[in-house]
Amino acid sequence: MKLLEEPPEKTVFFITADNTAAVIPTIRSRCHKLFLHPLKDADMQVFLARHQLTDPDSNQRLISQAKGRPGYALELASRHHEDLTQIVEELASGASRALSPAQAERIAKEERGFSTFCDLLQERIREASLTSCRKGDQSAANRAAEIYQKLIYLRHETDRFNLDKTLAALKAAAMIGRL
Repeated sequence: MKLLEEPPEKTVFFITADNTAAVIPTIRSRCHKLFLHPLKDADMQVFLARHQLTDPDSNQRLISQAKGRPGYALELASRHHEDLTQIVEELASGASRALSPAQAERIAKEERGFSTFCDLLQERIREASLTSCRKGDQSAANRAAEIYQKLIYLRHETDRFNLDKTLAALKAAAMIGRL
């Protein structure tokens, strides 16, 4: 804390927070907000091409899923994340009724596996809610929004209390089955 109060000359700290209210006021008062905006699709295409990811179909899927976050697009392009995408698609389409314990364990053991799995589930739930709204099915849209909130809560509590990610992945997968 002393380092933040009296930093060495010409020192710049980058403090990242997704909830600025969680940063204590004495630190927050010394900060300047820097808003980083997602890249546009055309810029994402250039970025993916620079990283030798030039398959048009895959790139379009990555751009759609990454929502302007280039690092996340690279993460999604890895083999493990392609597997996660396939699992989520199968769960969302009803092709698979449940996540197997072995799949859940693999998700939990991978670095950022659980958080990426939740990201992909959240995106599918959001899409389901939007589709329901467009069709005028308010009941289905509300159900999807409710499931989305429950998934956010599950993810937050799992991270906050260091809960078993295997069990949390199984719970999260079961949620999408209720769409």
